Amino acid sequence: MGAQQRQHVHKHRRKRWAIPLVVLLCACGVLAGCATSGEEPAARVNGTEVRQDDVDRAVDLAALSGQTLTRKQALQQLISEELLRREAARLGITVPARAIDARVADLTQGLGGQAELKRRLKDAGLTVADVRGGVEAVLVGERLQAAKFPGLRATRAEAEEYYESHQEQFSSPAAVNMGAIVVRAEGIARNAIERIEDGQEFENAARQFTIDPEGRYCGGMLGWIATASLPPELAAAFEEMEVGELSEPVAVGPLWYVLKLFGRRAARTTPFAEVAEDIRRELTVSKQAAALTEWVTEARERADIEILL
Repeated sequence: MGAQQRQHVHKHRRKRWAIPLVVLLCACGVLAGCATSGEEPAARVNGTEVRQDDVDRAVDLAALSGQTLTRKQALQQLISEELLRREAARLGITVPARAIDARVADLTQGLGGQAELKRRLKDAGLTVADVRGGVEAVLVGERLQAAKFPGLRATRAEAEEYYESHQEQFSSPAAVNMGAIVVRAEGIARNAIERIEDGQEFENAARQFTIDPEGRYCGGMLGWIATASLPPELAAAFEEMEVGELSEPVAVGPLWYVLKLFGRRAARTTPFAEVAEDIRRELTVSKQAAALTEWVTEARERADIEILL
């Protein structure tokens, strides 16, 4: 499969996972209250120092997550986090290790596994312990906003309004579970079809014939692909196929495809009843987060903050 066709067919299946900005900023350890003597302070918040190396690390961590922060912006973020840390301590909010383990596991999986996590941490000069500290801080923040604003909850009517105005989030397009062998000539495509019809497994034929590196690796099994994202020639071919059927050679530009249909899924919109509670939960979290942001603004006005940077 050529680069352009491969990008077109697979684009919706490829996801990138950026470490959340708040995790990266918290990973510097400011929320753990770990100021060390002998390092230059950037600010003092009610007597607690925010160090300049914390600020520098926050800037670097933001860059790792795809964000851009100036040192002044990072310092303001860290000042707010110190106020949140103090409030969480006052309310006795803690997080069990199993909750941290689960969130770190999600983060690791989203990044592509342990090896990718270690690579990114090495590039950023961080450790797994730094990530655990950052995840703990995020979880403390989530519990803090729930503890401070327990009565601030989204209504079912608000959830329904959100559902109606964000239909695309609850709809899945028509899709096919497809296999494909990609070659440069019709004759080669027909040769592959003959081998399969003579009893060779589709996956083995794909590894033998396809010129698509990804298809060779996965035995031509491309998984569920939204029909609308396919080149028109392939979409039209699948319309005529039954599940389990092998296609005749299909030309797409200079390439030829041998397709196999492993499954078909119709377009579907999830009914509101199935997602109502999930939407209410997310909207409640959003409301409480906004309230906590407002609280931080007020807390900053009351705090003794000395900027030294």
